[in-house]
Amino acid sequence: MSELVTDMAKGVSSTGAVRRAVVASVRHEDTPYDRLLMEGVPRDEARARIADVIDRVLAGWS
Repeated sequence: MSELVTDMAKGVSSTGAVRRAVVASVRHEDTPYDRLLMEGVPRDEARARIADVIDRVLAGWS
């Protein structure tokens, strides 16, 4: 939720802020993102590795 508040404070549209918050939630709850970080994988690389998983989860909600 803090990303949502931060984005809105920066002037990001509420739709964009909500999307970022949802993606962050999926990243941490539905992917091995945190495990990758704990294993020393750089953040950008970890995000690239799990991007397809996030896309599939979000598509499944449509």
